[in-house]
Amino acid sequence: MQYTLAVGAASAVVGIVVGAINTTGVDFKLSGIVTSSAADMATSLSAVLGWIQSHAFSQASIQHFLSLILIAIACILVDASFPTKATTSC
Repeated sequence: MQYTLAVGAASAVVGIVVGAINTTGVDFKLSGIVTSSAADMATSLSAVLGWIQSHAFSQASIQHFLSLILIAIACILVDASFPTKATTSC
């Protein structure tokens, strides 16, 4: 019962952040950047790895893998800007 207000405030802040991201359209812009960047990189990498006759090195597979890596990097960068603790110790 002691931390109810702190949890409620943290949840409200998260809701505001998610609402602002959805309202401004940053989420669609970020996904478009990731998809187009991964497609460009996959095109160049598939030309380099084209001599390997495997389904694992097709352009679509490379694009999916690169999208995964780019999303992981974006998550790390976004998460690095938030503090690890919602409340300060008294």
